[in-house]
Amino acid sequence: MNICPIQYKEPHLVILIFKQLNGFNLKSHEEYYKGLKGSVEMMQYGEVMNDNAVCTILRSSEADALEKIIENDPSIQSGTCDLQQIIPLTI
Repeated sequence: MNICPIQYKEPHLVILIFKQLNGFNLKSHEEYYKGLKGSVEMMQYGEVMNDNAVCTILRSSEADALEKIIENDPSIQSGTCDLQQIIPLTI
């Protein structure tokens, strides 16, 4: 899976937007991202207003590590959420 085709050399922010599906547990999803260690760390997490979606902002220094974190997301693996969008920011 090549979700981040650009290999950033400097740490950058990434916004992930997830669609909530049946059985989604907001608290456990947030805890998964809060527990990140190493080259990816969670900066912010919350629900998207007026939408059935969740947004998390991560600081990442390795695209490969970010891909593994998304692939190992328990909510994605269980089918209770879908990753809708990835927005890398170099600000």
